[in-house]
Amino acid sequence: MRLRLDNLYYTTDNPNKILELQELGAEIVDGEVMVDEDKTKIDDKSNLENLKVDELEKLCDEKGIDRSGATKKAELIELLK
Repeated sequence: MRLRLDNLYYTTDNPNKILELQELGAEIVDGEVMVDEDKTKIDDKSNLENLKVDELEKLCDEKGIDRSGATKKAELIELLK
């Protein structure tokens, strides 16, 4: 399922994450399940500035990006670009 919260797009099939995002005001954009179970993806088109540091770290890990030494938000964003 694909959801939009502010200008970020999330893709997940985890029912708990869907409920959490909806409680925050996310809108369902596409009801089709698009990822493996228990994984949450953030589209590349999303504004990375709106993500928290732990979300940026998770995104780096999912993309296989070495984030050693990158502890600040700006450094993580630069790695993801």
